[in-house]
Amino acid sequence: MELNEFTAKPVSPGEPITSEAWNELVSGIKALNDFVLANQSTALNVQLSNTDISRNTVRVTALRDDGWLAQAVSPVNGGDSFVFTSLPPGAYVIMADAPGFKASKENVTIPSDEIVKLTLEQNGAFMPNLIGVELASALAILDDSSITVGRLIDVFGRELAPAKPTSEYASQPIVMQIPDPSDAVPPEGKVQLVVSAALQLDSSVEIPPLTGLTLTEARKALEAIGLKLGKVETRQKSE
Repeated sequence: MELNEFTAKPVSPGEPITSEAWNELVSGIKALNDFVLANQSTALNVQLSNTDISRNTVRVTALRDDGWLAQAVSPVNGGDSFVFTSLPPGAYVIMADAPGFKASKENVTIPSDEIVKLTLEQNGAFMPNLIGVELASALAILDDSSITVGRLIDVFGRELAPAKPTSEYASQPIVMQIPDPSDAVPPEGKVQLVVSAALQLDSSVEIPPLTGLTLTEARKALEAIGLKLGKVETRQKSE
């Protein structure tokens, strides 16, 4: 809105004011008032009804119908309200969004004295802290949270079947996870786990004393405990 040029018409003392002059004065005052109202900026408060979401992860924006965009100031000192300190008049879409939640929107026309209240609906899940948790338990926790494991490897890089890893890994702890704890996992997202390697201990036997035995006696002694005599070297005893 633009102001038209106003022509001041002074009068002399005692001179009557004509109705025309008075109407011009009133019209000028009204035009000025309309101009101020149309161009003033207004504060707007936005509150979230969610109690289980960190306000630091939430972004609140105001998009005017002509494409002008503003972002609200985040709450401080544990407050709940996101504040737009200065919004020019117009029709806006107020939107709140955060990782792991669906965006929430509300239409509002500025100037407005109302407090815009929004609720964010969770979308997907949040990654639990699985470090140190045995693999079998970790997979059960993820299944309960509807989180899909896309890749499972051990610390040596061996690929394991995420749906059904071999039994020797069941009690091995998780040593790494992607994403980090508390990060949002979208419904179609998949996570990665690294599990400690399962120890494979080879069976061992105690070798009996073979000193003083003939080659045949030594071979029989080894075969008696399940061992097989390998390559034999003979050496001449030095005098």
